[in-house]
Formats: sequence, C-alpha cells, structure tokens
Amino acid sequence: MADLRDYLVLLSINPANAGDAGLVKANIEGIDAGAKAAWFDPAHVGFFVTTHLIASAVWLLVMQGTTTIHDLLVLELGEDWMARRDSVGEHWLRRHVGPPRP
Repeated sequence: MADLRDYLVLLSINPANAGDAGLVKANIEGIDAGAKAAWFDPAHVGFFVTTHLIASAVWLLVMQGTTTIHDLLVLELGEDWMARRDSVGEHWLRRHVGPPRP
C-alpha cells in the first residue's frame, strides 16, 4: 500500500449547493473516517484528510453523487506550514505533518 498522504479539502458553499454539503462530508468520511473539520462558516468548508489515495482520486470520490458542487480543491500538505498556536489546525498539522519549519 502507498504511503499515507495528508490533504486539505476546500470548497465553497452557497445557497445553490448547500444541499450537497452533507454528501460531501459523508464522502470525505468514507475516505478517512477520522477526517477532521478544519473549519465551517456560511460560505466555506475545509477538512483535513489522511489517505493513501492521490489527490485526483480524492477529488473524484468527494464529488461522487453531487449535483450542485462543480469544483473543490484538494491540496497535499507538506513540511512548510503555519497555523495559530493551539488551534485545531495547528494540532492536526503537528500530529500528521510534523512541526513547522523554523
């Protein structure tokens, strides 16, 4: 099996596609049952996802069954990152990616 990869999956939510947001969340949890929400606000959703899949496969699986979401971003996380101290994102990144570069 391939090495695990860490991704940030981002999408915009608006009244026209809000109905598919729950399906996107379920699809993400199907890829990574331990996926963590990076944030939710009225217009955006982001998840931290860990999987052996490549980004294009994650994209296809997350989009599966959606009818109103036309795009999302799947970004592989690397060693160079920064987050607010003691935030959910900072804790997840430290655990999965390691400490930020000095």
